[in-house]
Amino acid sequence: MSAKFQQIFKTIVIIILGKLVLVSSNELISQNDFRYVAYHDLLSTSSRYTDQNVTTFSRLYFDVNKNIIIAGARDFLYKFSLQLDLMQKVQWEASKNSIDTCLQKGQNEKDCRNYIMAIHVYNDEILVCGSFAYSPNCSWRNIDTLNLIKQEKSIGKSPFNPRSNITTLVTSDGRMYVGSTIDFSGSDSVILRSDLSNDYSKTLRTKQYNDLELFDPQFVGSFEHTDFIYFVFREVSIEVSSFGGKAIYSRIARICKNDNGGTHIFKDNWTSFLKARLNCSLPGGDFPFYFDEVQAISYLAEEGELYATFSTPENSIHGSAICVFNISAIESAFNGQIKYQETPGSPNWHQKTIESRNNYDCKFDHKSSNNLLDSTKYQLLDKSVQPLSISPLYVTKLERFYHIVVTKIATKLHENVKVIFVSNEEGYIKKISVLPRTKQSCLIEILEPELANAKIETLEYLQLTQSIYIGTSNSIMKIPSQRCSRHLSKVSCMNSMDPYCGWNDLTLACTSAPNNDPLTSYWYQNSTMCPILTVPVDGSFSAWSSWFKCAKNDNEPSFGNDNNQDTCFCRTRNCNSPAPKHGGKLCEGHTIQVSNCTVHGGWSEWSAYGACSQTCGVAIKVRKRTCTNPAPRHSGRICVGSNQQEIYCTDLPPCPQISPTLVGQIDGQWSEWSDWSQCSVPCGKGFRIRERKCNDPEPQNNGLDCIGCNIEYEECNKQSCNEVKKLGPWTTWLAFNSSEYGHMEKRYRYMCKAPINDPAELKISLFKEETRMCKKNDNVCQRVYLSSKASWGCWTDWSPCSVSCGKGRRVRYRKCLSSNGDILDDKECGDNPSVQDEICYNSSCDPASKECDENGNKFQLCDNATQEKLLSSSLGIHWIFILFLIFTILCCGITGFLTKNIIERKANRSRSIGSPHYLSTFPNQYSSLPTKDYIENNRAKRQPSFSGSTSRSKVPNSQGTLTKSNNNLLNQNTPKILKFQNDTDTSTMKRNSALNNMRLKQIEDDKDKY
Repeated sequence: MSAKFQQIFKTIVIIILGKLVLVSSNELISQNDFRYVAYHDLLSTSSRYTDQNVTTFSRLYFDVNKNIIIAGARDFLYKFSLQLDLMQKVQWEASKNSIDTCLQKGQNEKDCRNYIMAIHVYNDEILVCGSFAYSPNCSWRNIDTLNLIKQEKSIGKSPFNPRSNITTLVTSDGRMYVGSTIDFSGSDSVILRSDLSNDYSKTLRTKQYNDLELFDPQFVGSFEHTDFIYFVFREVSIEVSSFGGKAIYSRIARICKNDNGGTHIFKDNWTSFLKARLNCSLPGGDFPFYFDEVQAISYLAEEGELYATFSTPENSIHGSAICVFNISAIESAFNGQIKYQETPGSPNWHQKTIESRNNYDCKFDHKSSNNLLDSTKYQLLDKSVQPLSISPLYVTKLERFYHIVVTKIATKLHENVKVIFVSNEEGYIKKISVLPRTKQSCLIEILEPELANAKIETLEYLQLTQSIYIGTSNSIMKIPSQRCSRHLSKVSCMNSMDPYCGWNDLTLACTSAPNNDPLTSYWYQNSTMCPILTVPVDGSFSAWSSWFKCAKNDNEPSFGNDNNQDTCFCRTRNCNSPAPKHGGKLCEGHTIQVSNCTVHGGWSEWSAYGACSQTCGVAIKVRKRTCTNPAPRHSGRICVGSNQQEIYCTDLPPCPQISPTLVGQIDGQWSEWSDWSQCSVPCGKGFRIRERKCNDPEPQNNGLDCIGCNIEYEECNKQSCNEVKKLGPWTTWLAFNSSEYGHMEKRYRYMCKAPINDPAELKISLFKEETRMCKKNDNVCQRVYLSSKASWGCWTDWSPCSVSCGKGRRVRYRKCLSSNGDILDDKECGDNPSVQDEICYNSSCDPASKECDENGNKFQLCDNATQEKLLSSSLGIHWIFILFLIFTILCCGITGFLTKNIIERKANRSRSIGSPHYLSTFPNQYSSLPTKDYIENNRAKRQPSFSGSTSRSKVPNSQGTLTKSNNNLLNQNTPKILKFQNDTDTSTMKRNSALNNMRLKQIEDDKDKY
């Protein structure tokens, strides 16, 4: 056997033994450790959602403001409440062409589906990216309805392979950072940034196929801190590869948010990229034991702490650890020396302090070529990032950790206790607390979220609900962070050391802190150490299992499913939640419940014999039994045998002889009446019939016929008929009123009213009339609308008086009808009311009323023999036209009279311009005249427009007229047209000035213009 084969064989044996030990360890915990919480116990306090044929619930996004969860699964997108109630479900499948192309390229059918890889919210819209059958796509959706807004290619935001690792982060300024592979083969790994707010106009990435930056990385997470974005991943070690070996190292990389790449060279690449090794190891002298492969991270921004799970390589004995790094240790490593090779591929590595760190400290100077040169040579830091403590926070053997979430809680004695939830390869979740003083980690609980070792795809914690949310290969679960009610005694509650639990003296139960206040006086807690496992623990039953089919032997259930045996349905529970330990009390009660067992039918006792079938001659009597002792149930057999017995009656006398003349004579008898037929008319009193026949039996052998009638009539539908209206067709156009310019034409449409089916009562009335005017020359006719399309119908009868005697009120209604008789909204018929009411005297008025007449009026007959006419419709259209014509004539007359009066006044005033005595028509000695200029800026209302000198030299002939400095009267004395009437400025002229009559005339004329 070769040495290589022996090495492979040893490795396989070690892995198998490790798996067996792990399984044995889990079984041991489930049977003997009170900290283990089985699936059925967990389900009783949790919420779980599954969807048939839907798998891989891989992404969860929480929007606390809207109290919703957006979940991504294969081919589907979901919206849940925070309590995991389904609100909406949207299918998002890859197109058939994409699936066919994927299969043609050699991919398997399972991978050629759409797996959700990233979910983010930006500007109240959801960005969802998926693998889309090896053709990545992103869709923007409405956050409230999940309706699609737009869809686009997502190369660079989602990997092609759904099994590829990916981490994404969207900052508040709309920039999306992605760590993943972006090509079909999965060989182009990248840290990439795109701008969501600017339609991805600027994209920056790591250098392609550059092993110094990224060497086959597997990304596990990313987070934001101050001016930097950090990425955590594991990759092939370039240091070990330069010596010809191969190893996996855990890394943390950093880039600046404001890095925009180079100006000419590296314009699409990072110039601030650096990475360092994450050290999580067990001290062991000169050779510590490294957990080299980081699996998941959880970053507490408020604490500045990074929690990460690490594991040993896949081909070694399994082991895992949890290490904690603070942000100061990370920054210390990034501010240290760098490690570099003089020549590519050289096994020798050198250390150097970077002289100019502007690029790496986000202080970019694109004019310096040295900074760009450093970016090409230096990517790897010499110093590793060290954890908070020398040893890992938590270490486990023969187990591989994956997802991790960390939260903090206030307890009775400490304000800040860290609680860690971590999932392992077998599908279990461990709850671990960290003691604040000693930094010791304690295992509090082990949860079993699924029965069949389902893979946990994602693990999240929400502080608002104090619950963890798990996405698995076939479900989503919401699990509370505590299960205090499992502990039945105060001793058990206190010894559990669960930071969420304490003893409540008021309720005498183990509960979480009342009203989230751990300082409540009647709530006791002492979680200062790890759980105490040596004190007596009282047993408690687990939750009942699901019902299953079990065999029934001698009325006792036995497990199995033999088709030849009778069966029952059984469910069981175990005394293991927790199991009694160290002398604790056993569980009290049954461990199995049985229901729905097979029951075969059994006969009841025979009844007494009944009466003989006749009173003479040969007769029989019968007795019966039933299959009810017991009745067959749950697939039981029915009773075998007859359910009745018959015997002859032996003590009857012989029957008397019948006369030969009466032998065979049978008189006829009526059958039952048939159902009533339909009424002959729907209203106005008709009739219906029913029949019977003389055939029960028919008369035979000269028997007598039935006595009576075979048909019966009855009145029906006595209520009066509703009036039925039907419109006739339009008549042809009829010419009238001709003139030299043309003529008018009319056409008519009639309506028939038939309140009953009798044609004698048919009523015909003119329903609508249309008029059009036709020109003589061009034979064009134009419709003239003289009536509206809607009109009021007839009033209904008055309702009964509101009182039985004395004075009351009664009402009646009408409807607004279209030209076709359809009921319209009341607004279509104008402002007239559709309801009328009036005072009524119950003892004096006769409620009988007549129909509407041809004018739409209705009459009512009263006891005093006077007729009261009630208008039930608005004025006719011809009255409206006449009133409008009268109003127009009056307006024209008044306008003509006023116009004539104004013209005569102006004519009288213009005849006497030459005489100065006519100036006395002004009300005072001074006359206001409009000025020439208009100034656009806003001036005070009372501010004068004369800003120039009032010297007499400004006025021709020096007669003392005030003017604006720029409004010289020599400029033909023509004022400028003003913008608005209210904006007119004025000047004043004294009436006894020496200006000649011509000057006055010109001013007067100018004034008339305004």
